[in-house]
Amino acid sequence: MTEKLSWIKVLNDEAEWQGPGDMIKWLSTTCGYKLNPSKKEQDAFTQVLRLMRAVVDALHFGEDLNLNWLDERLSAASFGLGYEDWLPVPLCEVLPLLHARARDASDDAIVEVLLNTLALQFSQFVDGVLSSGQEHGVARCQGIFRPPGNASVEAIPSVSPEHERRWRQEIELLNQHGPAAPGLERCPDLFIASPKARFCSDACRFTTFQIAKHLKAPGYHAEKQKRYRKKQADK
Repeated sequence: MTEKLSWIKVLNDEAEWQGPGDMIKWLSTTCGYKLNPSKKEQDAFTQVLRLMRAVVDALHFGEDLNLNWLDERLSAASFGLGYEDWLPVPLCEVLPLLHARARDASDDAIVEVLLNTLALQFSQFVDGVLSSGQEHGVARCQGIFRPPGNASVEAIPSVSPEHERRWRQEIELLNQHGPAAPGLERCPDLFIASPKARFCSDACRFTTFQIAKHLKAPGYHAEKQKRYRKKQADK
């Protein structure tokens, strides 16, 4: 079954984009055909992701929320149940049943459908958090990783440098090994908060455990490999 459009997954996907080309590739894959939206609509897509991320960060750090942009986008959009006959099949499979209506079949209009649907989803999330009195509503994975080949990792475009610094400060290992912790990054993935959840996946949990072992005992991996080779030789 095709995974439905989700604002939190889009923000997680965005963390892997290296530029506008990756965003266009994501939009095209999501819609099932090559898109060529205008620069204005590309900027709008980037801006909405930035504003959503800012709200997530503000919720997490207890700051004032800017929701005016969300009200304005929702008031200018129309929504409905059911899919227009002319929408591409792959897009219908991705869009939830309740989604934004398209004004026409242009690439810009299709991108706007995605944006307005994400805005609707995000408004429902914010309403749930504020109505229930939850502390944050969304959490960020506490995993850490080292990019392959010690390659540098591009900053997530929609995260402010100050907020990213504060996110990093929450991880004890990153604080213990220098302010910048060269070569180590905090996993960017977000997920709906729950009392026990700390990692986005078992793989991230395992990687973090291995890095922590190495940092606390630099000879850990070498010793582990030595024991393995000895065990193989004794067979």
